[in-house]
Amino acid sequence: LVARSKEEEVAIGCLLGLHGLKAPELLVCCVDATNLSRNLYLVLQARELGLNQVIALTMTDEAAPDAMSAGELSKLLDCPVVPVVGRTGQGLDALKSAIAGAIGGKREPGLSFEPSEGLAASIGRVREALPSDWPKSDAVALWALMSVCEGDELDVPASLRSAVQKEVPNDEAGAQLDDEVIAARYRYIDANVREPERAAPSRSMTERVDKV
Repeated sequence: LVARSKEEEVAIGCLLGLHGLKAPELLVCCVDATNLSRNLYLVLQARELGLNQVIALTMTDEAAPDAMSAGELSKLLDCPVVPVVGRTGQGLDALKSAIAGAIGGKREPGLSFEPSEGLAASIGRVREALPSDWPKSDAVALWALMSVCEGDELDVPASLRSAVQKEVPNDEAGAQLDDEVIAARYRYIDANVREPERAAPSRSMTERVDKV
């Protein structure tokens, strides 16, 4: 969700309801069951921002038997996780029910990792500079620290830009901050997620011919 261009800014603006946009009541994230580590990075960012989520766990028909179950992931992520198979429609009714049940849910924002003392201090100072009509959270402040930089196209107030530039005065400082955050998030994922082996898909000859 880090943004530098106006096009990239659209995502965070829509999710948080910035610049006059209405924030969504629910975010449905599709997560590939055969590639959890890569897919869950976005889910973690959304969770840190306090977004109400339902996870559609895709590719479950191609994940090995040792793959983490929807129940295990739901407990870890603290949100509904529904296994679905896109090519057959399996699980879609359950996904619709989960979406209906999750509408109106609330989640408190909070980081998935413990920032270093220096990063925590920077987050706190930037959080105080967030506009009054923006969500006031560590996650939003961290987004600003990782996004606002010289040459970006973001529509942010001058006071917020100034606060970020004081904390991240040059490209080297920005790279160090990015490295700390990305590494910390992946440490969380690696410590909590069991990556499965990929199983051979079970498909009939007719299905395989139809795909040609």
